[in-house]
Amino acid sequence: MSSNAGTENIKENNAFSEHINCDSIDAVKSLLESCKTNGYGLICGSPYKLPPSPQRQTFRFMTMNGMNRIVEHFPSDQVISLETGIRLSELQSLLDKSNQWFPVYSYDEQRSLMEFINSGDAGPLEHAYGEARDVVLGMNSLLGSGEVIKCGGKVVKNVTGYDLPKLFCGSHGTMQIPVSAHLRLYAKPETSITLIKYLNNAEEAFAKSIEILRTGLPISCLELVDASMMKLVLEKVSAAAVAFKSGSPGGLSADTDAGAVAVCIQLHGMESVINSLKKELTGLLKETFDELTVEAECCFWKELSRLGQSKESFVFSCCAPRKVLKVILEAATAAPGKLGWIARPSKYKAFIEFADLNSCIQFGKRLGELSSEFTDAITIAHPTESLSYRAGQLPNEDAILRELKRRIRSQYDPASILNPLAEV
Repeated sequence: MSSNAGTENIKENNAFSEHINCDSIDAVKSLLESCKTNGYGLICGSPYKLPPSPQRQTFRFMTMNGMNRIVEHFPSDQVISLETGIRLSELQSLLDKSNQWFPVYSYDEQRSLMEFINSGDAGPLEHAYGEARDVVLGMNSLLGSGEVIKCGGKVVKNVTGYDLPKLFCGSHGTMQIPVSAHLRLYAKPETSITLIKYLNNAEEAFAKSIEILRTGLPISCLELVDASMMKLVLEKVSAAAVAFKSGSPGGLSADTDAGAVAVCIQLHGMESVINSLKKELTGLLKETFDELTVEAECCFWKELSRLGQSKESFVFSCCAPRKVLKVILEAATAAPGKLGWIARPSKYKAFIEFADLNSCIQFGKRLGELSSEFTDAITIAHPTESLSYRAGQLPNEDAILRELKRRIRSQYDPASILNPLAEV
């Protein structure tokens, strides 16, 4: 095992943890075997604050900074194969040379491809380019048994049977460790602009977003952000640059209603096409947009992709039909401890931030009570007192999917070594 960045020993919340950096598959296998022998929990990614009452007393955080090798890259095929220890910022710098783009916004420049795959979240660009499961075509994965398996492939349709990459993306390292991956690439856009419009409330914002979606316009990002969350985001953007272009009203003011919701749109492409799209959107909403400066634009979307704007905050995520999302967000508006929310209507997602863990947990219970009124099942994810991440469905998870997950974990990781602090 390599310790290029040093091996850290950490003790907090009455739990011991160690940070180890691996530089080869053999090193990862050795670390996994050591965890199994000693009964340690193995968490893939940089160290973070452990829950107050963890299930285990000893954990090892694993990074793979030494595993950043490019296996294959054929620009004409728009696919790259590489080891997952590479940082997303390093990957994009490499792709710049061939004028290509991996369409993911990451709030952390040091975030690795492994962490991206485990999280499953590609940020606001999911609207146009899909989630992690859409841009990760295949991978080589290390199971809890120490066996390396290949799943998926280098082309979009290359799967028979169950599509394991789609199951593994977003599993938070509970079923496998991705050691290499095949990624789908795109041509790097010529330019981009970001447009923001404040509407009176969530009802109006959802209605306008659905109108925009029905037009089929090639929009890269479409996010709905409530006023309190926008304030948190813009405070960080304004520190880096003047946020709005000259002549644009720009952002929140004393007159902005607390119930207001911002429709945030990003367009990519040739300048002439972008200008045409901007005119169509302006005509659709029948009002002009505020426009971010070039300097502020990238910072804005990276900050918006950060789930948890405050240092000490807890995020409740949900996926549901749009009409149900509106009900959930209405319930969240009056919930104690709520800091703000973001909705991604094209992907049926919403993220609600709470100031404390108890408020987050209580909102989950409240949603459980409301679920009897929903005609469709909803997927939720949030931290608990003993877990850093728990995902499930209301009222009940799909039985076939639940059984598949159980079999993978019971057969290949019976001791629950792989990330015991997450339940997916």
